Parts: sequence; C-alpha cells; structure tokens
Amino acid sequence: MADANVSHLGQINLGGDQKALFLKVFAGEVLATFQQVNVFLGKTTVRTISHGKSAQFPATGIAQTAYHTPGEEILGDEIAHAERVIHIDDLLTSSAFISNWEEAMNHYDVRSTYSNEIGFQLAKVMDENIAKVGVLAAREAATITGQAGGTSLVNGAYGTDSAVLASGLFDAAQTLDEKNVPDNDRYAYFLPAQYYLLAQNTTVN
Repeated sequence: MADANVSHLGQINLGGDQKALFLKVFAGEVLATFQQVNVFLGKTTVRTISHGKSAQFPATGIAQTAYHTPGEEILGDEIAHAERVIHIDDLLTSSAFISNWEEAMNHYDVRSTYSNEIGFQLAKVMDENIAKVGVLAAREAATITGQAGGTSLVNGAYGTDSAVLASGLFDAAQTLDEKNVPDNDRYAYFLPAQYYLLAQNTTVN
C-alpha cells in the first residue's frame, strides 16, 4: 500500500518547513492583543534601528533675536547643538512551549489563551518601560546648556486629594508652556488610584 499524500497545513507552497505557517498565526494573535492593550507606544516617537546598539537624536538650541541698528553689520548668532543617545535594551521575549501530544488530548483551545497572555505581558512591560523613561526625562538636566531641562512637581497630596492633583495638572501645563513645549501632543499618566481619584473630580474635563 502506497503512502498517502499529506496536505500539511503549515507548509508554504507545498514545500519546505511543514510548520512554517503555524508560528505566524500565533504571532499574529500576540500582535493583535499587544496592539489592543498597549497604551504608550502610539504616543511616543518610534525609531527603527536595524543595525548598531544605539540611536542618536540631535538636539538644537533656540535662535536669538536683536534689534538692528542701521549701518551695523549683521554677523549672525550661534545656535547650540547637542545630542541624546538612546541605547537599545536587551531583547524582550515571552514564550510558552506546548506539547502537540498534550494539546491533542486537551478539551479546549489553549493556544489562543497563551497568545493573549503573551501579548498582554509584552504590552505591559513596554508601557512600564516607557513610563519610566518619562519619569527619568522629568529629572534630567538640560540637553542644551542654558536651555530648559526637566521639571519635577512634588506634592504628597497628589495621591490622596483630587483637587490638589487637578491643580498639579494645571501647574504642569504652565511649566510646559514656560519651557515652550508644543501643546498639540501632551499626555499625563497616573497610577490607577490617582486616575480614579481624578475621575471623581468634576472640575477637570
């Protein structure tokens, strides 16, 4: 009796690895969950680094102004330059091994559950890392000498008093205005307790 011709579900164009398509399905489910859960990624500048261990972000100072006196030569003012170098973290992974034999005996689909959990954890850790960068940036000195650096507003009542926390948001907005930070892309993030405390304050929209 001749062997049957098997249509391998994971094979691409009837050739090569018989499991090539399976990983992509699983990865797609992970990516879908990641995109649903992740909060900060869409609110940050994303740069793809294909080679190397770091990325350079040039920083440019502000221009100067002066009233011109007729007859005087305009020599030009110096504009300061600096840079921020962002180093790549180690590769973040989340994985699970599933035995085909145990999966065959199982009475429910476990892969979708695992993929959701993996996507959720990857999104959670990325959000945590971005939030930490935001805190560190608020504590940083100026990149350009003589220009604005980060600012930390500290008040012990931010975690217990919604009115004080709401006032802190206006203080933060004022600080950003004074440092000429564009107001078209500003966000604030809170611990859960602070968020729900602020949500009960009717004076903040």
